[in-house]
Amino acid sequence: MNMINKKTNESFLGDLFMSKFAVNDNIKNNNMTIVRNIAYSQINKINKKIKEEIEVDNTLLSMIDINMKNAINKIINNYKLKLQQ
Repeated sequence: MNMINKKTNESFLGDLFMSKFAVNDNIKNNNMTIVRNIAYSQINKINKKIKEEIEVDNTLLSMIDINMKNAINKIINNYKLKLQQ
């Protein structure tokens, strides 16, 4: 069975080229999500250890948690901005 491709060879290659960029962007975004999840997991472990080892006010613990997560998000955001330049 012969199937006729209505797209020209140039159009097909252009689509293939653009889809490769889309896949690379998705991979980068997924990797950043994985990095963020690993970092958040470690932050949660740190908070748990602090809470177990010493008596800490929950407000202080919450502030530590928020600031560490904000720092991770800032690092990831700065990295993404650097890649765009």
